[in-house]
Amino acid sequence: MAVTQAELSKAAEVIRGARAPKPPDADVPGKVCPRCNGTGKLADDKLTGARMRAMREELGLSGREVARRMGFSAAYVCDLELGRRIWSTKVIESYLASLR
Repeated sequence: MAVTQAELSKAAEVIRGARAPKPPDADVPGKVCPRCNGTGKLADDKLTGARMRAMREELGLSGREVARRMGFSAAYVCDLELGRRIWSTKVIESYLASLR
């Protein structure tokens, strides 16, 4: 089953939402942001990777093929999908573009 451009755009928006800004009171001295634990990102890189991997597998693409299309190593893409790397907006867009 082919993924439409609208579905890819919606997936990108959902995944980008995993990196929410800190709440207003997070900058209070001595207080750590409860959503990101002071890291500036949510602990959802594993979930994001799992979502991306599921989309890739649904399309019947291998990790190596996606990596080749993105211009990254297969090991880097594997690390992304396993949540060992941080999903930047550019990487998300590149990954989604490689699924087309």
